[in-house]
Amino acid sequence: MLRASRYRKGVFGASIKRAAIYMLVFLSGVIVTQMIFRTAEGHTPILSARDNVVRILAVTGSGEVTAGSGWLVGEREHSDARYVVTSYHVTVNGEALYVQQQGKTIEAVPVAADPLRDLIVLGIAEPLPGRSGLRLSDYREAEPTEQLWALGFPAVSDTVSGEMSSNTEEVTITNGIVSRMAVDPAGRHIIQMTAPINNGSSGGPVLNGRGEVIGVNTFKALEDSQGVFGAVHKDELIPLLKDAGVQRDYKSVFSPLSFIKWIEFIPVVLWSGLLLLWVFAYRKADYRVYRS
Repeated sequence: MLRASRYRKGVFGASIKRAAIYMLVFLSGVIVTQMIFRTAEGHTPILSARDNVVRILAVTGSGEVTAGSGWLVGEREHSDARYVVTSYHVTVNGEALYVQQQGKTIEAVPVAADPLRDLIVLGIAEPLPGRSGLRLSDYREAEPTEQLWALGFPAVSDTVSGEMSSNTEEVTITNGIVSRMAVDPAGRHIIQMTAPINNGSSGGPVLNGRGEVIGVNTFKALEDSQGVFGAVHKDELIPLLKDAGVQRDYKSVFSPLSFIKWIEFIPVVLWSGLLLLWVFAYRKADYRVYRS
């Protein structure tokens, strides 16, 4: 009996040591992965998203041209995007609408519009080859202090460069955080953010770190209110996309960051694994003692 007891303790002790080693290796891997991908957070997805940002031109009856920004929407069954989202106020005075990218100008027509939410979906005469469009975030709700990126073609950048470029390399990217989620007097769900936007940025996408759309650039505060900018929440756009017949791309985008978001649950998993190891080792020791 004494021998059996010592044997059982030996097996249990060895199992605990193995479990501790496994936990250390696992945690080391998690920490290294976190360091690597936290460093790269936002960079690759955001830079890639520029390929789907376009300039919107609205030509009035008198020939006056106003410009804004927009972005291509990803679809399930089409590799080349056919629809563009922008702000309604960008197009409201235009008798003719055009989408520009990489020096190419394509005629566009309204497909679905919502003046109250300041959103419009445009259909383009020909798809832009190699542009699969951006996805709306289905990951989770954006939260205050979470980082975001606003993309577009602000007019001030045209002044700096001396030309109205539509090249993707000229897309302006500004970074900030979610200040708060709110509902404005018009009943729209909006994202108040610190990422600066200016005239010409309206209609451009606001992205999370995964490169998914969480909002549409819409407004900036008055001159005496610094650091306050706003975007219409992406959920306001979903009914409009359905009305336009856009078959949204619902495929999730894998990112190691999505794994890191769940890091708070790792202790639970580790303790559960330790408990299972203990039960397994204890029962195994009992079985061997019984056989002896």
